Amino acid sequence: MKHNVEDASRKNSQMPRSTSVRIALLTAASFVCSASLFAQNPQLQTKNGRRFPTVIFNSVFWNANPPSYSVALDSTGAATYQSTPDSAERTGVPYIIEFQSSDATRRVTFNIMRQLNFLNGDFPSSPGSPEKTPVRTLAYHDITFDNQIAYSESTDSNIQELTSVFEEISATFEFAHRLAYLHQHDRNGLEPELVRMQTSAEHHLLRELQAVTPALRSIASDASLSESVRKHAEAILALVRKT
Repeated sequence: MKHNVEDASRKNSQMPRSTSVRIALLTAASFVCSASLFAQNPQLQTKNGRRFPTVIFNSVFWNANPPSYSVALDSTGAATYQSTPDSAERTGVPYIIEFQSSDATRRVTFNIMRQLNFLNGDFPSSPGSPEKTPVRTLAYHDITFDNQIAYSESTDSNIQELTSVFEEISATFEFAHRLAYLHQHDRNGLEPELVRMQTSAEHHLLRELQAVTPALRSIASDASLSESVRKHAEAILALVRKT
């Protein structure tokens, strides 16, 4: 190994100065990008600020869409969702939605957090790199605790379940985000997106559908859209009414 390091060092010393400068600049740019993504609101708050016990979940995975998102949920059910644009090179405004979570989501989140002893202690997990796997952060704070864990994967069933809860919330809001964009800019893309959303909802892969009903109602009531498109939106709204 020492021989390899020495060889590499010798090769680097023979590099043209312009190449070395380019590599240094690219490395610096990569560091800034990764730092900004890891800083994706680890302290994202609900509309209530820090007045109530709050669970915060972050996920960073550069090959995903979105590459980074966060969810904050407090004990009153107040919640905030935020995601970055779908490209690290795009300089758009983050997608941020405040909503009131369902009682079921609030209960399951805080029941699991209690079972995890509010993140006190050690938890089995594997680290990761956001270029290859999701890097997740789970945090809990109240007047007594301010705890946080980072993981890529975990064998703890409670952490797995809580991860699924927040992934399902993200999936729901990203569908709504895309639908709003397609409704305004690419109506031909609405029907396939609605079909995918309906299939995900029917397979219980989405959570907090009630929070995105305005986007669905806007499509369902738009007489300028085809009947087929409006029916798909109505079908998803019917699923919301059943929950």
